[in-house]
Amino acid sequence: VHELEVKRHQLIYSMAERKEEIEIHSEVKMAQLRAAQDEKHKIAIELGQRRIIMGKVQSRYEILRKAHRSDGDEEHSQVYYLIRIAQQREELQREGDDLDKNIKQKEKELRAMQKTLSHLKERNSDYRQTFTKADMGSRLGKEVTSLKEKVEKSRGLLFRKKHEFQLLQMNYNKALMKG
Repeated sequence: VHELEVKRHQLIYSMAERKEEIEIHSEVKMAQLRAAQDEKHKIAIELGQRRIIMGKVQSRYEILRKAHRSDGDEEHSQVYYLIRIAQQREELQREGDDLDKNIKQKEKELRAMQKTLSHLKERNSDYRQTFTKADMGSRLGKEVTSLKEKVEKSRGLLFRKKHEFQLLQMNYNKALMKG
């Protein structure tokens, strides 16, 4: 009985330790998830800003193009500005592609973290369910109760038989000493 109490206390202690570990691990995962979400948000904002800048550059180009047409030097300036705008557009496209790639990578990491988090929550739920008390009204509960009763009856019978054996042994020893 004492050993069972010791085991019970050890189990309670190990459960508490495991719960602490799980809580710490889930807090770390949540922090990582929030950091990834913040990074995704920053990248999306930066992409929007770059698109605004690209729109402004295109507007400037249109204004400059119209202004240079009136000067009569539209062939040279138009080619010059077209090349310049094409270079800027290519640079912005490259930066946009890099940002898109980064966003996709962060989204993939985020999905992996969410999947890991849901798996961890499921495992924790399963783990918690192992500590729920058994329903003594169920078939297994009744069977356990029945087995406990049989054990008690067997112990009582064993005690009586030992007592009878001791009495017989004492009588036998007395008979040997007299005889």
